[in-house]
Amino acid sequence: MRAALLALTLTLVACGKSTIDDFGGPPAGAPASPAQMKALDGLRPGDALAGTKVVRVDAVDRGMMPVIVEAQGARARLDVCLFSDEAPGPVARTERYAIYLTSGDKGAPQLPADVTTAAIEALAARLKKVESSAPPPAGVTTYASEKAP
Repeated sequence: MRAALLALTLTLVACGKSTIDDFGGPPAGAPASPAQMKALDGLRPGDALAGTKVVRVDAVDRGMMPVIVEAQGARARLDVCLFSDEAPGPVARTERYAIYLTSGDKGAPQLPADVTTAAIEALAARLKKVESSAPPPAGVTTYASEKAP
């Protein structure tokens, strides 16, 4: 399976199209739905999130709402999905949602821990603010290890 994915990726890159971003997910460009935007309290590219800037808010990917943030030349992907006691522990949670962290490619610059923590806490605060009034967007599920980026 991995070899087939690599061959497909190499073929598409040779044709000028990449099918995976630097976090192993689908290519950038599929924007978040209006329901996602509402669930994320209107968070959009260009917004500040603690000490980071939101680069992208992508469409639901493998049951999660990806939020890509950057600061100091490094990026992180914050994945928001439905919370479940049966899932691995998230880096943060609200009553309804869990947040998981993906740092990107090995060897790529990493956000400092304090910056990452502040961004995660700020995202959790935004989720808490609207979770009672905004239903979960279509396609958002609980975390499962096979979904992990």
